[in-house]
Amino acid sequence: MPTTQNHPLTKRLIQLINRANFGRYASARFINEVAALLEIPAREGDSTAMYWLGMLNWDGWGTPQNRERALQLLHVAAEAGNRKALFNLGVAYDNGFSVAANRMKAFSYFMAAAKLGEAEAMHSVGDMLSTGEGIERNLCKAKYWYLKSAKRGFATAMYDIASCYQQGKGTKQNTRLAVQWFERAVEQGETKALTGLGYCYFKLVSPPNFVLARAYFEQASELGHPNAIYNLGIMAENGHGQPQLLPDAVFWYRKAAELGHEGALLKLASLTGETF
Repeated sequence: MPTTQNHPLTKRLIQLINRANFGRYASARFINEVAALLEIPAREGDSTAMYWLGMLNWDGWGTPQNRERALQLLHVAAEAGNRKALFNLGVAYDNGFSVAANRMKAFSYFMAAAKLGEAEAMHSVGDMLSTGEGIERNLCKAKYWYLKSAKRGFATAMYDIASCYQQGKGTKQNTRLAVQWFERAVEQGETKALTGLGYCYFKLVSPPNFVLARAYFEQASELGHPNAIYNLGIMAENGHGQPQLLPDAVFWYRKAAELGHEGALLKLASLTGETF
């Protein structure tokens, strides 16, 4: 029977794997030896060791790639309540990785991992509830799981809960909370939240703060976010916080259009007759 109790070897071996970043920063011989040692606690039923060995087999780090064995190890670890194994099985069934895609199974695994506190699984539950792909759509429940994930520090969930508050999806619109969560997302490296912040100061606060809006849009544009680039075009075209400059607007719309932004494509066609 698998157990959630760690074998004395397991913690040290996981530290070595993390330090080597799954073998990327270590010799093949080193990670092979670590993987071989991990077999010992896995054979003795340590579910944490099974999970890690499963992931090594999945990626082919320290052992020949063997997705069938990886899935076997993940299933046993999941039965013992290993939340990361549950989450990764959800990913496999959600995407059809080495198994037949099954959204209901994916949701079941994500939910099981979420209930055990796995932040990324909480976000996946929110995503599935938000889109309604394979399950019944429920924006209120999606918002609930995004918020739980965000509170556990998952940056993408911080962006998504901010978007819920910004757009009033599954909750009342609340610009103050949207700004707070976008700011936290940016702090955690979720750069698309810069565009969200820009939009809040451009369209949602009263009175608008065009200086802050432009500053956030410019930061996001430097990172290639098309919505931010498009909004810089809107500001230039309409003279928001700056002189009205159609050449500047066309410059920004062209940049956004090159990234596939549909609104920018329409603007260019309207202003210049250009098509992509």
